[in-house]
Amino acid sequence: MLYMIILTLVLSVARLTCSANLGHVDPEPVFKADMKDVRFLLWTRSNPDDASYYELLINDTGSLASSPFDPSRPTHLLIHGWMARGHTGWPVNAKTELLTHYDCNVIAVDWGTISHHVNYPGVVHNLPLVGQHSAQFLDFLHVYGQLNVTALHVTGHSLGAHVSGIIGFHVAHGPVGRITGLDPAAPEFHSAEDETKLDRSDASFVEIIHSNAGSLLHFCVGLTGRLGHVDYYPNGGAHQPGCTAAGSWTELLTAGCSHGRSYEYWIESINGNTPFKARPCPDWDMYKAGECDSCGEGCLNMGFHASMEPHGTYYLETSKENPFALG
Repeated sequence: MLYMIILTLVLSVARLTCSANLGHVDPEPVFKADMKDVRFLLWTRSNPDDASYYELLINDTGSLASSPFDPSRPTHLLIHGWMARGHTGWPVNAKTELLTHYDCNVIAVDWGTISHHVNYPGVVHNLPLVGQHSAQFLDFLHVYGQLNVTALHVTGHSLGAHVSGIIGFHVAHGPVGRITGLDPAAPEFHSAEDETKLDRSDASFVEIIHSNAGSLLHFCVGLTGRLGHVDYYPNGGAHQPGCTAAGSWTELLTAGCSHGRSYEYWIESINGNTPFKARPCPDWDMYKAGECDSCGEGCLNMGFHASMEPHGTYYLETSKENPFALG
């Protein structure tokens, strides 16, 4: 994930600019993205191959009518993050796993032309546009394709997690049924307004998997605090076992392994073979000390098959390599 290098450089330059101007902060350079660059890619069991996606066009009823979209099936919306794309990487892997086990509609929001901009603050500046445009697409799909938004499951990684929240905030025919935030991005979001980032008000049920939560000073890029109805912190939520040089600049500057573990855990959970059993606990230290051995109000299986009750903060451990779930 080259974006980790760029992110660090961008933030460093911003801090240096601040210092050089003795506290005067110049406006961050921004650009206005073209929403024509946001694509909606549909896979079903009738077109499951990676390259066989059907592009749905917003406000184009002819495109929708000739598509394999079926409102009687469950629908999953997948949203990538910075320096990623919707037709490659984890969304495609998730699509394959979903269609292997379920007859469903899988739609990837491909905003890769926008996300592949080196100006991270500029990309963040455009997230509300991407989210609002995607919400309008879902409203179109509801009106003309009979999509039940209240049963929709939206899953987003990093900046894509915040796009998910913006969608939930703006969709007119909601609320969105479920949002899964995979290690929501932290830089530029610590003090962001609720309507520009993911929080528990954006869907009937919001769950978060924190896999690289913390500050850049601790080599993390994900938000730390509770954002959802349920927040999971596998292995403490900051650094994941099996990641080379986890908890160092080397990890961030090479692959961002811990940040990506969130979607690896979620994709693995889809098959339901071995659960990611998580227990309620106030913090990681207490969990490691064995003070949270009881399920209390109830244990949860982190990931795709998680129950929507109870709510709270949950911890668990995983293995160092795939398969990660320990049962």
